Amino acid sequence: YTIKVEDTNGAFAEQTVTFKVLNENDLPIFTTTPPATDISQNELYRYIIGASDADGTIPGIRIEPGTILPEWLSFQNNGDGTADLSGNPGNSHVGDYEFKIEAFDSVGVTKQQINITVNNVNDGPVFDSTGDDILAATQGTLYRYDIVVTDIDANNTSIALEAVTKPDWLSLTNIVNSPANRLTATLSGTPANGDVGSHTVELEATDSHDETYTKEFVIEVTNINDPPVFESSDTITILEDAVSTHKIEVSDLDAGDTITISLFQDDDNLPATLGAVTVNDAGNSEAILTFNPGNQVPDSTHTYKIKAVDSEGVEVVQDLTVNVT
Repeated sequence: YTIKVEDTNGAFAEQTVTFKVLNENDLPIFTTTPPATDISQNELYRYIIGASDADGTIPGIRIEPGTILPEWLSFQNNGDGTADLSGNPGNSHVGDYEFKIEAFDSVGVTKQQINITVNNVNDGPVFDSTGDDILAATQGTLYRYDIVVTDIDANNTSIALEAVTKPDWLSLTNIVNSPANRLTATLSGTPANGDVGSHTVELEATDSHDETYTKEFVIEVTNINDPPVFESSDTITILEDAVSTHKIEVSDLDAGDTITISLFQDDDNLPATLGAVTVNDAGNSEAILTFNPGNQVPDSTHTYKIKAVDSEGVEVVQDLTVNVT
């Protein structure tokens, strides 16, 4: 600038004045605002942070020093005036979170408040007891499944358990719901020969918010070979001097088993003849034992051994007592 001074006689003087404008540092500013503060458990939270500096420099972005970031959140400064704050909270992270982030240059910082509320979403109960051992049972042997059901929600007040589907040989007992978010029970029973095969089990657990979880599995009951059983009497009475017959009947619990009947030990004083072995309508084996005592053995007692063998070679012997009168 030029300054001119002049008096009344027209004399004057001029002076040039130069002004120099010095730069004063401007603090960085955030160019973005945080997203909604309320999110649900298991919902992704993400804030793409932006900052700028009027001085033309690229500001840094960081979490306020001394702050411990929640474990479910991660922070990445991209080095270009942007940063990424993101995470996916679980059930254990339900609650309120407050902290600050900073945009900074070599001279100063600008802070921005972050507020996040993670709201609970009800989780259904889960079966903690698992394993392939619950899928197998053996005929005649106690089957036992020790059930454990838990619910991770702190506000859950009870768990109920029901056997929606199960075979008759199983019982659901010893149900204990203590504490409120843990339940134990026992599913047990002993399968019989008629229970050999596949059995579907469906267990349903329900929490206090009516959230249910169903566990379905199939138990395979393995057969154990059962020995033949004599159904006919082991003592009979016949008349002397008359042909008599005795029906031998043998059963076997194992479906499809073939039974062989034989006269294992005879009595020379009272000969007997065993007829052909047949299968009756019930699937059991039977044979006819024929006696012809004559009149030489009155008031006598005779013993025979009858052997029955199933298709797996398991045998039983019956001592048959024959009284002649």
